Amino acid sequence: MKARSFTTSLTCLGALVLSLLACKQGETEQTAESAAAPPTVAPPTAPVPETPESPEPERAAAKPDVDEKGVPAIPDTESDPPKGSEWDDGIAVNTQGAGSQGKDCTLMVLREWLQVTCRGKVTGFEKMDGFGRKNVDYFESFIPGQHGSFVLRLKKGKYPKVRICRGNNFASLFVSWPAGAERPKHIALAQMNKPCDG
Repeated sequence: MKARSFTTSLTCLGALVLSLLACKQGETEQTAESAAAPPTVAPPTAPVPETPESPEPERAAAKPDVDEKGVPAIPDTESDPPKGSEWDDGIAVNTQGAGSQGKDCTLMVLREWLQVTCRGKVTGFEKMDGFGRKNVDYFESFIPGQHGSFVLRLKKGKYPKVRICRGNNFASLFVSWPAGAERPKHIALAQMNKPCDG
């Protein structure tokens, strides 16, 4: 009985030693594998590029509808005459040759309205024709010695003209818009180096 018990104990002890050795060997193999393999490092995460804020699309400036002489299209409808800063949207035009355009004068067209302004030693105007009714078809503003200005409605079949007198010269306005034409053929302001007749 004692011999069997001793043998059983010895067997159990041997199994225990073998188990311990197996465990130890397993740890050693794991340690060796760990030493041989490089440490696992998570791959760097590529930075997500920031999406640039899309710039506001620039509003393309509306190109005015002008012909080869720079004369704009004139609407068929009638409107009230432009006032003050409304003229900032006007189109500058002068079909007179560059060398003989009225000095210190401007011509602007906005819708169906034409504004002609001359500065300097303005004394008045003469030889006005084809302007229509004052304060309906045209408006005038003259300050002697400073400026002279007209705002007039352009119409098909009309040929308005006037001289703006200044000291020893005058600026001569002439508009030509034949009835069958889409737009005026001429919106001209010429400088004349001689005094007005009157």
